[in-house]
Amino acid sequence: MAKRLQSLAYVGAFLVVALLTSFVARAAPSAAAAAVPAPSDAQSNKNLRAAAEPFEKLTEISFSAAWPMIDQTIGEAEAAAARVRGSLTQDAAGQLDARITAIKSARQKHDRAKLALSSIETYRVLVSAVTDNAKIPTEVSLLDYAGFRHDANLKANPVGWDDMAHAAAFARKTWDALSPKAEASPVAVKFEKALADMDKAVVQRSKSLAASSVKIELDLVDQLEQFFSAN
Repeated sequence: MAKRLQSLAYVGAFLVVALLTSFVARAAPSAAAAAVPAPSDAQSNKNLRAAAEPFEKLTEISFSAAWPMIDQTIGEAEAAAARVRGSLTQDAAGQLDARITAIKSARQKHDRAKLALSSIETYRVLVSAVTDNAKIPTEVSLLDYAGFRHDANLKANPVGWDDMAHAAAFARKTWDALSPKAEASPVAVKFEKALADMDKAVVQRSKSLAASSVKIELDLVDQLEQFFSAN
């Protein structure tokens, strides 16, 4: 009888250890996941803006840089996009993939205008994913996008006047949404004039006015970024 009781005690102890081991094994993944918290909205927004920057640079250099420099920037931009792809919705991630494919196709064809336009569209996808509670409103980045798209079409051969009209209209719509938040900014009145001149340049088919007005618009976007960063 004593031996049987001792055996039963051993069996019971074994079962308890087995159950505890099983519980720990099941709980381990949850504990590991809890140890790596998801990035905050602020950090996610920062990451998305950082990932968009190489595409803005690529747009800027598309018409002038040597191909080795462009290839290096494409590599940097693609790596930056890969780091934030998981922060995008399925639809945005699909758009990102399509835009990067367009960039590579333009590079292969040595099409500088298409390269610039595909790059700035990729920039748009990334900055559009920034959440509404960002310190710098998404509209500021979208005004940057509109200016760069306007400028890329101006530098294209032939000039993309129709697309410039769309870019100017997009800038106007975006500014209308942003302007109530920027009333205290000293650039508000200047921005209105820059947008009016961008429209006028398209109507008049004036390259000189288009170039000067979009340069002012892009400079004012930088000032808007500083305004919102300080407030």
